[in-house]
Amino acid sequence: MSFKFEPSDSSDASDQFAGTVKENCCKEIAAIPAKEIYAVRELYESLIGKKTKQYTVGNGKVLLSISSADVELEIRHAATAAGKATAVAEALSAETDLLPHVYEGGLKVWECSVDLTEYISTLGTKFEGQRVLELGCGSGLPGLYALTEDAQTVHFQDYNEEVIQRLTIPNVLLNADERKLGSCRFFSGDWESLRNLLLPSVVGASDARYDVILTSETIYSPSSYKKLHDIMASLLKPDGVVYLAAKTCYFGVGGGTREFEDYVCMEGVFDLHVVKEFSDGVLREILRLSLKSSAS
Repeated sequence: MSFKFEPSDSSDASDQFAGTVKENCCKEIAAIPAKEIYAVRELYESLIGKKTKQYTVGNGKVLLSISSADVELEIRHAATAAGKATAVAEALSAETDLLPHVYEGGLKVWECSVDLTEYISTLGTKFEGQRVLELGCGSGLPGLYALTEDAQTVHFQDYNEEVIQRLTIPNVLLNADERKLGSCRFFSGDWESLRNLLLPSVVGASDARYDVILTSETIYSPSSYKKLHDIMASLLKPDGVVYLAAKTCYFGVGGGTREFEDYVCMEGVFDLHVVKEFSDGVLREILRLSLKSSAS
């Protein structure tokens, strides 16, 4: 099954990259359970000499991200040295960007991640003192922007632990000092499992929920809509906001902004508005979601 997913980092793939999804049709694969990943000081040393790419957003702020190609190479070499391939290494060897329930494409800097970072940088939104969650973070550009704008705390989630360890956490270290690192938490695993992990801490404690939830390129598969919808509904503050960036249509997969909008309307929990449209290249949008007063 092929579709256009178009990563933004041209050093890692061409602008017209044709992504590939490999379906796990032979057996049912259990989702990876959520867990917290802890940053270690030794990661500072591992950053020395690594290639980085600069992303300049609308207000002139420059964010750095480690080269995805270099991270992929590290994972391949580590698997060879260990004599055993991890799930991510297996996906890379299969030359696929998505292996459902195994690898969800977190090593690429996807176009909509850049769109979302650019958009929130031009809003004039004050992130100072805000609690922010980025779901499906990968490189973490939107969350990094919020962190450098003095968010109180930023929590990053990606499906794969290796993505968090080898890309997200190093990117935080590249863009923020140790004090700001201390205001971050990192999680890997499935959204339903993460919701169950975090929910006990927010029940009856609205201030433990999030003011802003950011997510990009996470609605390509309609089968994931319920989990994404439910974690956002459970963890967002009553007056919070979700910004979701995605392609209007993910060809060959079935997902896209209209399909997700239909699902959200059916559930009746969120108000949803299209706040930005991009017509250059593949059509893309940014959606703004807020809880209906009766749902909060």
